[in-house]
Amino acid sequence: MRLATSRHGVVVAGLAGLPTYTRANSLSQFYFVNGRSVRDKVLVGAIRAAYADYTFRDRFPVVALYIAIDPAEVDVNVHPAKAELRFRDAGAVRSAVIRAIGEALTAAGFKASTSVADDILGAFTAPQYATAPAGAPPQRRDFTRPAMPFASYDRVSGYGSANPFSPQYGAQQQGIEGLNEPSARVESEAAPALMEFPLGTARAQMFDNFIIAQNSEGLLLVDQHAAHERSVYERFKAQLASGPVPSRAQLIPLVIELPEEDCARLEDAAPDLERFGLYLERFGPRAIAVRETPALLGNSDIEGSVRDVADGLAEWDTSSAVADRMDEIIARMACHGSVRSGRRLRVDEMNALLRDMEATPHSGQCIHGRPTYVELKQKDIERLFGRSR
Repeated sequence: MRLATSRHGVVVAGLAGLPTYTRANSLSQFYFVNGRSVRDKVLVGAIRAAYADYTFRDRFPVVALYIAIDPAEVDVNVHPAKAELRFRDAGAVRSAVIRAIGEALTAAGFKASTSVADDILGAFTAPQYATAPAGAPPQRRDFTRPAMPFASYDRVSGYGSANPFSPQYGAQQQGIEGLNEPSARVESEAAPALMEFPLGTARAQMFDNFIIAQNSEGLLLVDQHAAHERSVYERFKAQLASGPVPSRAQLIPLVIELPEEDCARLEDAAPDLERFGLYLERFGPRAIAVRETPALLGNSDIEGSVRDVADGLAEWDTSSAVADRMDEIIARMACHGSVRSGRRLRVDEMNALLRDMEATPHSGQCIHGRPTYVELKQKDIERLFGRSR
C-alpha cells in the first residue's frame, strides 16, 4: 500500500504492508525523518495503533515510512549517533501516521496479501510413494471413498433483496437439505454475471466452513466465520460511532449462571454495556439475566458472548474497563454473533456473504489478523499440474 498524506504540517509517505503480511519482529519496519534513518517510540507506537484492528498483537506489519517535517519541530540531539530523536509535537506526528495508514487500509478494501496464496502453492508437492518391504505388494491409495466432504447445490442464484445475514433471517435457515451429495460443476444463467464480481460466485461449501468460489481469474477459498466476523465487527463500530447500538428485547430473559465474582463485575459494568445494546440484570447471587441484546447479532450465541465479556472484565480488572476496551468488547461480541464454523450455508447465503465482503472495509482479514480468503489464479492452478497456456 502506498502512503501519501499531510496533516498538521507533517508529510507522511512510503509503503505499508497489508495486515495479512506480517513478521515476528519489527526488523522489517524502517523509519526516515527528513531523510535520516531513525528509531522512534512515537512512530513505532503509531504503527501499532494503526494496525491494532487488523493484526495479532505479537505480529509486526512491514512498513517503510518517510516523514517530512519542519526541522525546528525535531530535536535530533537525543542520541550521539543521531539514531533517536524527539518531536516537539509528538501527538501531531502520531495522528498523521495513523491517518495515513488508515486511508491506505481503507483504499485496499478487502485485499489480502498474495503471500498467503504463495504459501499454499508451495505446500503442494508431487506425491511420494512409500518404500515397501521386499516382497510386499505395492501400497495404493483408496480412491473409492471421497477424500473430503463437500456441500453441493442445484443452482447458483444472485444476491437477492433479502440479506441472509440480517437478524430477521437468523437461525431459520437451518436444516438445509441436499448438502451431503458429491460436489459437481454447476452452470446457470446467473453464474457468468456473478463471476465478474471480485470474489466471484459460490460453487460449493467444504468442511462446513470454507466456501469455494470462482471468479473470472481463478479460484477462491473463503473462511465463512472469519469473513462474517469482520463484517459484524465493522457494522458494530459504525453503529456505536453514531450512538448507542440498537437492541432487541428477549421475549423471555435469558438467565446465565456464572461465578458470583463474574456476576458482580457484569452488574457493575451493566450501565456501560447498554451502549453496546446489551442489557443485563443481576438474577440472584450466581446468575445474570439478559433482557436485551444487540439487534445486529440476531439469534447468535448470546450466552457465549456474555461469558466472554465476563472473562474480559476479569482480565482487565478495572472499573473503567468497558470505556477503555470498547474495541475488544465489540470484537468478542462480533465473534459470537458471526455465522459459525460448522453451519451449512445455502448458495444464496454464500453469495450474499461474498457480496458483503466486497462492501465491507478491511474484510481481507478477520479481527484477529488471519486472512479471510485465499485466491489462486488460473495460471497458478495450471502450473500445479504442469500445464502451460
